[in-house]
Amino acid sequence: MANVTGKGGLGERPQHINRKGRPKTFDALRAEAIKIAGEVLTSPDGAQSISRINVILMDWALSKDVRKQQLLVEYAFGKVPNREEISGPDGKAIEIKTTDYRIAIAPLAPRPVGDSNAPGEDESRLHGETVGENDDERRNRTGGSSNG
Repeated sequence: MANVTGKGGLGERPQHINRKGRPKTFDALRAEAIKIAGEVLTSPDGAQSISRINVILMDWALSKDVRKQQLLVEYAFGKVPNREEISGPDGKAIEIKTTDYRIAIAPLAPRPVGDSNAPGEDESRLHGETVGENDDERRNRTGGSSNG
């Protein structure tokens, strides 16, 4: 996903840019692992020989650890796809219910006391003006100047 803010990223952290690509030592490690896995092991009596990777795969196949068995099957036949259904039961549309809680809490909202100078819910807290009132309406209400 792109950085839409334009801030951060590697422009501000040039020391983190990997200009040379993947470290070459990883290739050396992979080559060594392939060499070790391909080594042929012989039984103590010399009667049987088997590669080290075959020993590992046999261990996975005979293991009671389900994770090892799963890895063996996935390496042999591919990973089992995860089907994700993004719909309701039986393929129907997902029903979304919304609730407007403003109606329920409106009676609980504080109201100004009759002799209070506190603005009501339809008045601005700054100047006591009615919200949405234009200059002409204000002049008519106050009977003159619109200096607010």
